[in-house]
Formats: sequence, structure tokens, C-alpha cells
Amino acid sequence: MTFLSASLDWFLGTRSAHMGPDQYVAHAGGQDGKSMSGDLLWAESEAETVSAAGNMVNAETNLLYKVTEELGDFLPEGVAVIELGPGTVIAFKNKTAPIIRKLKSKTCILVDESIAFLKKITAASGLGKSVKVKPVVDNFFETEEAYFDKRALVCSFGSTISNFVGPVSDKLPQDVLVDGLSKMAAAAKNGWMLVAFDSDHDAERIKAFYKRQALFQLNIFYRMVAELPIEGDFDPEAFDYEPQWIATSAQLAHVAVVKRDMNFKLAGTPISLKKGQPLHIKNSYKFTPEFFELCCKQAGLEVIKSWVDDSPAKIYLLKILPRQLAARPASRPRVETEERLKVA
Repeated sequence: MTFLSASLDWFLGTRSAHMGPDQYVAHAGGQDGKSMSGDLLWAESEAETVSAAGNMVNAETNLLYKVTEELGDFLPEGVAVIELGPGTVIAFKNKTAPIIRKLKSKTCILVDESIAFLKKITAASGLGKSVKVKPVVDNFFETEEAYFDKRALVCSFGSTISNFVGPVSDKLPQDVLVDGLSKMAAAAKNGWMLVAFDSDHDAERIKAFYKRQALFQLNIFYRMVAELPIEGDFDPEAFDYEPQWIATSAQLAHVAVVKRDMNFKLAGTPISLKKGQPLHIKNSYKFTPEFFELCCKQAGLEVIKSWVDDSPAKIYLLKILPRQLAARPASRPRVETEERLKVA
């Protein structure tokens, strides 16, 4: 799905909560001389978060130190590593690179829609020539794609698993998580998954955390001005960011609220936005271990080991069971990664 088609679906109400992958992309949009590029804003937000005490990023990284030391007890030496949504160079070096070294992996496949992130990690992975780093530009939320034809360890950190597409609802996202886990498990023909997620249910703390990322959450509107064929009254500054917590579904819905009426055309299609209208950008679900384990079972994944501490960070090692493998469709054709990386 292109950024244009995704934006049209979103404004027209055909789909909500599916704009997350587009937030991390590098673009030329700006505000009063400041770059509003998604990759840069996310890097700034990450740096600010890492410097603060008691946050989820540090909690997950600290727990991963223990995980890394113990992984060799469960996985064979040399197993390939596939990371879904690696993020910044800092995140990769702090979380994934130590695992690759510990397992003595020779192949590392990175899957992300942000070409900027993939380029930076590939150029500065620090893994040396003995490890082949292969970037793949793709949206793993949307497809069941096998990126490796042998068994591998599929990694998902930074609570990426919490960003699956789902409506604002007061019901637990069981179908959403089961479907998402199945899609992520399809990244390898066989093997394991190492998944980190956030179980924090403190509403005020959660909302305060995401409010600090308001510029990042809204950067897609500046990207629209820079890249899309828009005519008429469209103002990227006419949106407020509001994180909405729904306790019964453990859902943090990232929402942009329209500040004034706007009428414009996007690729010739009339769009009308009304003051106060909410636009559901994406989700950040907060799973409990019990709910996560239930959904793993339904997705055909066996829990091998879980790591927990006093923080909300939870990390699970999962085994992909045979029935999960049998359910996979054939891989769809994809534009060659090397060609897509030349775009930016």
C-alpha cells in the first residue's frame, strides 16, 4: 500500500489505525525551519526517553541483557536472526546486535518500511564482515511473508507487537493479536520468535509518556504536504494529538483531533474534515502475560521461556509449531529490496 492510498483510506474512513508504519519514514516536510521527518523525530524521542530513568525502553534493554545470556541454552549456534521493525541504530546496537553475537549468527535480516532506518543500520551495524546484514523494505503487519527459507529466530522489540491494526474498542483484541502473531511467525520457514511487550496499565503514566511524542505522532501530516497531491484548505498544524486509554481492552489509541473545519482534495478526491473529528492513527496495546500466552496458543506458538522483572517489560521466547507452518500462504511477489533502497 502506498502512502497516498493509505492516506485516502484513512481520511475517507475506510481504514483506521493503519498509519503507524508511515510515521517512521524520512521525508522533506518541515515546520518553521524544523524538520518534521519521521525518522529524525523518532530518533530524538528515543534519545530523550533513554536518558530518563524508569522508562520502558531502558526496562526492556536491561531485561534483554539477561535474555541474551540465556538464549544459547535454547537455540542452536549460528541460527539466522530476522528482526521485524529494528528502528534506530541505537536500538539495534543495544538490543539485537548482542543477540546476534551471542548466537554467532551469520545472517541478519532487517524488515522495516523506513528506508532511512534500514540504510543507517546496514551501514553502522558494528557486526563486522562475518555477518551478512540484509535489509528488506516491507510492512510485516500487512502480509504473511517468509523472508528466510530456513529456520531462524524472529525478533520483535520495542513493543512493536502492540501496534497491530484494530478499531477503538472496549473488548480485548484477541483476534487482532492472534492474527498478528501468525503474520510475524510467517517471517521464517521454521524456528522461534523472541517478542517483547509492555504490560503497564497505569493510565496516567501511559498517556504522559506518549504525550511527550506528540510531534512524532503528527509528522505524517507534514509528510502529506511534502509528498501528496493536495489541493485546497489543508493545514498540517490543524491537528492535536490525544492518546486515549481504554482500560477494558488494554488499548492505547493514538488519535489526531481536527482543530478546525477543512475541505480539500487529495489526488482529486474531495475530503471534508470537521472540527473535533478524531482520526485514529495507530494502537499501542498493553498485554498481560496471561492474555499474551492465550493468544500465542491460538496462533500456533508454544511458550518456551518468559523473562520478567519488576518493570512492565515482558519478553517471551516462542516456538513455531507445525500447524502454524501449514497455514502459511505462498510468498507474494515483492519489489527487490536493493531497488527500493535506492528510492531515498
